Amino acid sequence: GKYWTGSPYTLGEIMLMGMTEGLTLTYPATHDLTLIASVFDETDASNDDNKLYELLAVYNPSGSIFSGVLGWYYTVANVTSGVQYQENRPMWLAGTVAAAQGPWNIRLTAASMFGDRDITTAGVKDSYNYNAYAYDGRVSYNFAKTGGPPLTLEAIYGYGSGDDNQASTDRDLKEFRAPEPSYTHTAIFLDGGDSGDGGAGLGHPARTNSAGIGNLKWFGLKTSYKLTAKSTLNASVSTFYLVEETANNPQYDYQDNELGQEYNLALVHQLAKGLNLTLSGAWFVPNEKGWTTTTAPATAPDDTISEYMVKLFWGF
Repeated sequence: GKYWTGSPYTLGEIMLMGMTEGLTLTYPATHDLTLIASVFDETDASNDDNKLYELLAVYNPSGSIFSGVLGWYYTVANVTSGVQYQENRPMWLAGTVAAAQGPWNIRLTAASMFGDRDITTAGVKDSYNYNAYAYDGRVSYNFAKTGGPPLTLEAIYGYGSGDDNQASTDRDLKEFRAPEPSYTHTAIFLDGGDSGDGGAGLGHPARTNSAGIGNLKWFGLKTSYKLTAKSTLNASVSTFYLVEETANNPQYDYQDNELGQEYNLALVHQLAKGLNLTLSGAWFVPNEKGWTTTTAPATAPDDTISEYMVKLFWGF
């Protein structure tokens, strides 16, 4: 079958499963523990063969404020291009721990990446090792649950390791990559989620995957206020940084690690049951030094990027 990004095979905000052909076996081991085993075929025009294997243990004890998921992922990808043949065998061990008590919600997701990659070019083989990690922490507070205003505040911190040595002789791959790179940021950089909300990858030459969390850290503050029974105002502010702005390679050495800030504002109004109207705007203000290499003759442009959207959504 095909699974959307909101499927149970997505772990936290880091290990995301998109639409993929796959076979899944789900076993309710106990009332609180569910085991999931999956194999996904991700072969496309650029891959001779690409399989993703996944094991998940979902623990959700009744009557407890805690819940969690532990996952193991393994990808086998073989790619041929001209005289070059690649064998890619990364693995991930990931987990999520969540707690909900009264107005508080806390969630931490972390993933460790290991494994290896072999690249053979015209009969000459080079081997590389993965050694990367990422984590995402979120804390929210709902004032309405304590008799306060209909206001929810959320603080977010995300971090994906970068590679501090991208010299051609280095054999350690330290930048985090996910099986299907996608990471939910904000309105403009909404890399995972509903494509109807717009969004683009945070592409940067120092980052391998524009839609991932590799070589990136960010802070975000979000708020949601229910104006009326049918109208909600959402706002957020975020700031983004490179984890490694220098990588022992002039092509990837930048003057600053700060990439810029994004501001978002959205009004959601329910016109009828299942029919919502969204009016939103988003602005990204770049820090030009974060986009300018140390050897560049001039600084990069610092023009503000903006996005405006009117969306009519009918759910049934």
